[in-house]
Amino acid sequence: MVRVPTHGELYRTVADLMKENTRDRAEFKTTVGRLQKRVDRLEQENATLRSRLDKNSKNSSKPPSTDSFSKPASRDRSLRESSGRPQGKQAGSAGASLTM
Repeated sequence: MVRVPTHGELYRTVADLMKENTRDRAEFKTTVGRLQKRVDRLEQENATLRSRLDKNSKNSSKPPSTDSFSKPASRDRSLRESSGRPQGKQAGSAGASLTM
């Protein structure tokens, strides 16, 4: 036969669970607070490092010797778009070259 717990036993069990839950919640809040401080510190460090990376001798007072070895991306071509017409003189016009 199954033993049925008394009211007092059930009450003590619930009270113990509530104490354990309270301890777990306090530990959880402490951990979350510690992790939030760490995230804030790492975000600040990240922002500092990014601002240092974005600087070179052209946009700050740093000497050129502190620039990194990689060159900034250069524009090899013009930003103007092609008109679609061929280059050179108009078709059908006489050429102007020296006679031989």
